[in-house]
Amino acid sequence: QGARLNALVHALLTLARAHTDARAVSPSAVPVEELLVDVADDVADVADALGLPQFSLASVSTGGPFALATAARLPDRVRAISLISSPAPYREPSSLVGMDIRSRLMLVWLPRFAPWLLGPIWKRLAQLSDRDPAGLLRMVADTMPSSERRAISSPEIAEVFMDSAYEAFRSGIDGVVMEQRLLARDWGFAVGQIDTPVWLWHGEEDGASPVTMARWLAAELPKCRPRYLPGRGVIVAGDVMPEAIATLAWHWSSSGGAT
Repeated sequence: QGARLNALVHALLTLARAHTDARAVSPSAVPVEELLVDVADDVADVADALGLPQFSLASVSTGGPFALATAARLPDRVRAISLISSPAPYREPSSLVGMDIRSRLMLVWLPRFAPWLLGPIWKRLAQLSDRDPAGLLRMVADTMPSSERRAISSPEIAEVFMDSAYEAFRSGIDGVVMEQRLLARDWGFAVGQIDTPVWLWHGEEDGASPVTMARWLAAELPKCRPRYLPGRGVIVAGDVMPEAIATLAWHWSSSGGAT
């Protein structure tokens, strides 16, 4: 079963990357009126190609809103969700309490009021990722609490970070800009109407997605089981992802899912 799972994950990543690359060719590839919830149609296409009538979703950081959007659009197909360090809707004022100024500038204000500035900023970061990934890592680490700086400086986490940065910019910056603009808009669905079971992990020292966002999500989602991690920031995925996957697997088997 391990080999089958590895093949399935590889196929999923390959198909998802193909969809993402196709949409990130140019900004005009994404209609101005598109909402975050519309991306769920791409997830449905990938699941259909893999022959998956139902599935569960594990998400990290801004992957969380996309997982929630998929559950909102495809309630009969998404069995459960894990959210790790997920933001809440940026248009919800109470969820922004505690967000650091740099994150608020990049994630909320620029996408909403000056989206034309996102391209030059991300172009510079993409160049830094290509020419000096260790420098980009140091720059990001400087924005984190001391506990997270130690974590991101470990060889294992540093390698994941630099690989992720490469993948993020591999097809250019348009996909990243598109994601920011979708997240800053109305998401196109009400979080409180999602009836899917959700498990949530969140560091209490997260400055980009402050714990107020996690508490807002936990209050809005009818079937959310939150866990808040004292002294931790955004770099918690490496520690909690095994637990998140195991939780989804337990829910899948205990609720009658086939292996």
